[in-house]
Amino acid sequence: MNSNSDRKIVWLCDLTHSFQTNAMNKMPLAIGMIASYCIKMLDGNISFQILKFLTELLDEIKNTDNVPFVVGFSNYVWNNNLNLEASKRIKKLYPQATIVFGGPNFPVDDTEQIQFLKKAPWIDFYLPFEGEKSFSSLIKLLLDVGEDLNKIKKMCPPQTIYLDGDNLIKGDILPPLEASELSSPYLDGFFDKYFKTLVPLIQTTRGCPFSCTYCCSGAKNESKIKHRDLGQLNNELEYIAKRCSNAFELYIADSNFGMYSHDIEFCKDIAKIQSDYSWPKIISVTTGKKNKERIYQAAKLTSGAISIAVSVQSTEPEVLKNVKRVNMPLDVLLSLAKSTKELSPDSRLYSDIILGLPGDTLGAHLKSIKDVIDKGSVDSIVPFQLMILPGTLLATKGSRDKYQMVTRYRVLPRCFGRYIWDDGKSKNSINTAEIEEICVSNSTMSFDDYLECRKFDLSIAIFYNEFIFSDLYRILNSLGLSLFDFIQSFHKDAQLKMVNIYDEFVRETKEELWSSREEILEFIKRPNTMEKYREGEYGSNLLYKYKTLSYMMHMKTIIELICHYAEQIIEQNPIAREECPCLAGFLKDMEKLFKLLGDDFMNTNKSFDAHFNYNVIEFITKSLPLNEIRNLRENARIEHTQNQKEFIENYKGLHGENLISVSKLIAQLPLKKLIRKPVKVASMV
Repeated sequence: MNSNSDRKIVWLCDLTHSFQTNAMNKMPLAIGMIASYCIKMLDGNISFQILKFLTELLDEIKNTDNVPFVVGFSNYVWNNNLNLEASKRIKKLYPQATIVFGGPNFPVDDTEQIQFLKKAPWIDFYLPFEGEKSFSSLIKLLLDVGEDLNKIKKMCPPQTIYLDGDNLIKGDILPPLEASELSSPYLDGFFDKYFKTLVPLIQTTRGCPFSCTYCCSGAKNESKIKHRDLGQLNNELEYIAKRCSNAFELYIADSNFGMYSHDIEFCKDIAKIQSDYSWPKIISVTTGKKNKERIYQAAKLTSGAISIAVSVQSTEPEVLKNVKRVNMPLDVLLSLAKSTKELSPDSRLYSDIILGLPGDTLGAHLKSIKDVIDKGSVDSIVPFQLMILPGTLLATKGSRDKYQMVTRYRVLPRCFGRYIWDDGKSKNSINTAEIEEICVSNSTMSFDDYLECRKFDLSIAIFYNEFIFSDLYRILNSLGLSLFDFIQSFHKDAQLKMVNIYDEFVRETKEELWSSREEILEFIKRPNTMEKYREGEYGSNLLYKYKTLSYMMHMKTIIELICHYAEQIIEQNPIAREECPCLAGFLKDMEKLFKLLGDDFMNTNKSFDAHFNYNVIEFITKSLPLNEIRNLRENARIEHTQNQKEFIENYKGLHGENLISVSKLIAQLPLKKLIRKPVKVASMV
């Protein structure tokens, strides 16, 4: 962008890694809202440039004659090191430019803040908490006083943190923004250039009343609830709807959507937009922990576009108490989830459970999974590992010592890369990765127990999560059997029959953990290492990788194992013999069908003609109850639909059919969407 020589230029960067794929493909909302606020509040000849990609930043450097006045970086766990590499080079190129960092990826403890700033002496100021007022105030000071940073620092700008020699200086915290002060970067045109490449992200309500110690939103400075103006939000929705031709979803960055009457009014506006523009079809948002009726109303108003995540993190009361987590009662939450799923039958219900929270044990982790699975309704369990996020209470030395947390470091999936920095004056390589710190043991969970939990999580991923066995599980549910106990009964046998899967999973689980961030950063500098990350040999989501590998290598074994144990447990069940005497034979037909559906599931050229002794096709396609199983001969054609064939072949053409590409596909879609479909051809008694 070329501007008049007297115009002050501010670059605002929310960089994403793009070496393997775009790691964060959402609109850069935080910096956009800062830019919009500053435009409204500041007088003077000043302009803002929003930059999401490193290539954009380099183009801006090479294609403009203007020296940036201020360069700001929105700092998260997924772009911290990339920000540091870029900002270091910018400071060298433009020594007079003020480098400002903001965002949640900053320690709470003073000693750690000093360490952070000493490692990056080119950062002039770090702005904690919400950034609109503090960034605007800093720019106004620079405009009024001049760009002498030593002079500015002696004035201790409000809500800034910086070093004066070895001393940590903190400016006074500014009053929080009022709702009326929040602006829209969409309506101001800042995101127009991104509608073909990024997914829309908005925020309707700022603040979180809860104080979970592992979450940055739990900070006391972030607790005030502020609702944006509904008229502004409605205009924003329509503005997006007219432009987002490539996106079918909308992301909402609220912490507790659906809890407030404001959300219901906003959902009425969404419904109107859906009617006018057939968008958004999916709304991804974290729903609230209170007010079941209102949350359901929000989902209903949006035609089921909002799905309710059963995010319990743990069902162990002591664990929840340790992290100050408040859960909606599980029965209430699952009832709500089931009701919202009925609004959109194709929606996927999942439950988040975090492994390694303070007070967690092997037994507590398994019990949390059991509590959720055996209550029904949930399609998949998403077992996260406890990430120790800078800026959270859990990351402080006091919490670490209290719970005797042992942590290790690993590369965040997709957040790595080798980039060429070519600013027209110098050319060099950036070789970096983002590192997450995770808890692998604490005072109540040993590392061996942690590994046992990880292995069971893999079994859940393979045998429970959104797989073809849902109809078999429907039978077990109708007999009052515990699905968790059923999976646990063959968990050890699965490890024996697929020993290469579980052994390699444990090996990689251990090998991806490092003792320090520095060790990883040294490792990725070795020849060809970064390429191995890009190809998925390193740095993959291991649960998805080995889940996919098990389907590609051991589908027959998986089906035989699960059906064998189902037959055993049903044979011992008197209710089954009474309600459905022919159930044992029916299960043999079901096993046969499973194998035809799932065999070499990415091969669209394979199809099968099969006959069955029972009405297994009708049972699955019509979701029949147990008492309607019949000894009824069925002939069926087992093949992919035309839509499936086109989708799978297009995907293979674009991404290949290797383990990594199929893993990515299964991470995005349930396997049921990819396996063949049975079509009943004829039947006879």
